[in-house]
Amino acid sequence: RGIQSVQSGCIWLLYQIIGCNFYKLVYCIFVLMKHSQTIGILLTLLLFFCTTQPLVIIESRNWVITGWDAGASNFGQSGKFLFYIGILAIVFFAIPSINVKRFNMAWAALLVAWSFRNYLVLSACAMGECPQKQWALYACIVLSFGILIMTFLPKLKTK
Repeated sequence: RGIQSVQSGCIWLLYQIIGCNFYKLVYCIFVLMKHSQTIGILLTLLLFFCTTQPLVIIESRNWVITGWDAGASNFGQSGKFLFYIGILAIVFFAIPSINVKRFNMAWAALLVAWSFRNYLVLSACAMGECPQKQWALYACIVLSFGILIMTFLPKLKTK
């Protein structure tokens, strides 16, 4: 009986915090589901833009590392892989087939994994030098997670 009163108290507190905005939140979720494929394509295009921006700066050597230009470092061009996987994700967002939508989830998970890998590799300190992380490095991870969430909300016609 005590657990039930705690649960009902938590529900009451949650209702007091959220209030009438709960219905607005539910409406926003349904609108998000309706346009999830378009939002996924736009997030992927934003991801392409973020890979062209500086990801990290190593001041001691005057290196500005982007996803397309690693300068004289050994980091490679990690933005190209995000670009290729992103192009396939855009194609998969555009095709209205349930199997393609399922496969797009795997591609989006690969985008998240590669973005996280970029964060770990590019932001690691080496020999006492720590690079300055820029906003685009964080934005790639956030946008990749957004793309993954949009793959979970496909709009498909039912028979």
